[in-house]
Amino acid sequence: MWSAAGAGRRARRFFGDRSGIGAVEFAFVAPVIIMLILATTELGQYILKSQSLGMAAGRVGDLVTREEGLSREQVLEYAGAIKQIIGSDDFEPNGRVIVSAVTGLGPNAHRVAWQVSGGGELEATSSIGRQGERASLPDNVTIGEGETLIAVELFYYYEGLFSGMYENLFGNGLTPVGVLRKTAWFRGRKTDLEQLCVSGNPGTGNNGNCGT
Repeated sequence: MWSAAGAGRRARRFFGDRSGIGAVEFAFVAPVIIMLILATTELGQYILKSQSLGMAAGRVGDLVTREEGLSREQVLEYAGAIKQIIGSDDFEPNGRVIVSAVTGLGPNAHRVAWQVSGGGELEATSSIGRQGERASLPDNVTIGEGETLIAVELFYYYEGLFSGMYENLFGNGLTPVGVLRKTAWFRGRKTDLEQLCVSGNPGTGNNGNCGT
């Protein structure tokens, strides 16, 4: 038989039952925890890739500036070694190396003496300038009149580990993709490398220091 008192007791038992509340709370918190874990993993991967590319740019610059005489073919060979330097086969379809020689002409006047692009299939344009044109330098780089520096620009199209998932959830706006660029500046160790040696003509360029 129904009674108001009995109904009240049942209602109190129902609303006072706390079993299962932990599962409900976890259902709200779990997505946030998972997203934090994925974001931390993504950030770590991005930092590692960025550091790897920076070291690779420095390594190419070191190899190039060790030469006493430098040809275009040698520059392309060093650029092509990037995938071995960073230990990744995906650089060739997703990357590009641009090596430029920048010569000082006077106060605040610099020219791109030569430029070689290769090492990958990514379409990229040097932020320093084109060969034969006035060079644009960062604030922390200075070049004296008659001095030549070698710049190695490394471009890589980075796509995050979970980019597809982010795109499905949030759209393109939060998808962690884009072109990373790393630049390293060097001085020639033996010569200024202002000119490239012409293949088959060892007496040209770099004051004749192109070998025999």
